[in-house]
Amino acid sequence: MVKRINVSLSDELYKEIESVKKGFTKGFSISKVCQRAIELSLADAGARNFVWDCGIKYGEKYITSLAAEEQRKVAMMAKTFPKKMPEVILNYLIKHKVIDQSNLQKHMELITDWKDMFYRFDTSIDPDSNRPELQGMIDIYDWCGGVSMIDGTKILDDDLTENRMNEVVDIWRRGVIAGMLKIAGQDPKN
Repeated sequence: MVKRINVSLSDELYKEIESVKKGFTKGFSISKVCQRAIELSLADAGARNFVWDCGIKYGEKYITSLAAEEQRKVAMMAKTFPKKMPEVILNYLIKHKVIDQSNLQKHMELITDWKDMFYRFDTSIDPDSNRPELQGMIDIYDWCGGVSMIDGTKILDDDLTENRMNEVVDIWRRGVIAGMLKIAGQDPKN
């Protein structure tokens, strides 16, 4: 079954289509182009939702593993997070007195994953992984355009790949903060 919808185009785009119409291959249709664009957009939206949900679950798991006083401190830290996600979360944990020498080890997973979270989704490291975030889900590695690895060093294919990887990291980090705030009973949007 096919559903018909109307698609609006800017005047400039319509003129551009009209100017190159003769160069289209046989069987070309605006409908097919729009369908493909929508499919790609849906795949991107699915990937973003997946990463966000993984971040939320991670944040919830992290904050619930803490003692009540640590939870309160983490919630305060999360509530004051800057719009631009910091590369290193350790400074924020120290600033808000969440960690000290006695409990540093307990927070190491978050500190490590915060910096290197992209590799949580990288199936090329361990294709047979039983990590729950990978099972039956999209391959974030491929979604970002793929990254070549030489002796453990990532070689980016192009700027788009790097931008998409940064976007994945940022979405996940924001999800972590939202998960922490959700468990702490605070509205993540404030």
